[in-house]
Amino acid sequence: MDTLQAELAAIGTERARARAEVYRTLALGFRPPAGPREGGRDSCFSNRLRRSLIVLALFPLRDVFAQLETALQRLCSDPDLAEAWSLEHTRLFVGPGRMAAPPYESVYTYPDGRVMGEAAVDALGRYREAGLSLAPEVHELPDHVAEEAAAWTRGDAPEVEGLLSLQASFLADHLLSWTPRFSARLSSATECELYLALARLVEGFPRLDHEQIAVLRATLAPAGKTFGGS
Repeated sequence: MDTLQAELAAIGTERARARAEVYRTLALGFRPPAGPREGGRDSCFSNRLRRSLIVLALFPLRDVFAQLETALQRLCSDPDLAEAWSLEHTRLFVGPGRMAAPPYESVYTYPDGRVMGEAAVDALGRYREAGLSLAPEVHELPDHVAEEAAAWTRGDAPEVEGLLSLQASFLADHLLSWTPRFSARLSSATECELYLALARLVEGFPRLDHEQIAVLRATLAPAGKTFGGS
């Protein structure tokens, strides 16, 4: 692997890990809020988010990251806030009764708004096709992106291209088909700073990620079978 191609592999690996961190943040963000220093919402967590912003050059979202970081810092330092935001989480995403902002794709894409519609079945099928399973706390793309990071490290251009293709189609067919509507509904349903920040992130990041995947795939075109060209 020559110097230039080794740098490409290193950059690709770092970017994949940063993207996985943002998707994990989104997945964790829609779980009930944890109290001070629980669930990884500490200074190290904020540092990883800040690094992801820089690595991915997500400067159009810098104020969103700042808003989210401020909310997480408040959550870490105030036990009463965790309880209040947990109640808001229940009202927005759980019920009982009508959820104010259901976080389920099928609600926004299926004609009768059922939770387990065709979109949910298709999404699960795509995970199985990729040889992945969903952990209880992760509901989006981290597994796909973690596998991509390993492929970049191995210098396996076809494997990276295949994983990026899976991610691009998943984003286009699933996340981007409903997250703008979910974001708008969530923003109008709450005044909680944590969920307002997450609403902005869930609307903005998948769109930028989809654009950046297209650029990454273009860099792989001349790479051959490996980044070393062998």
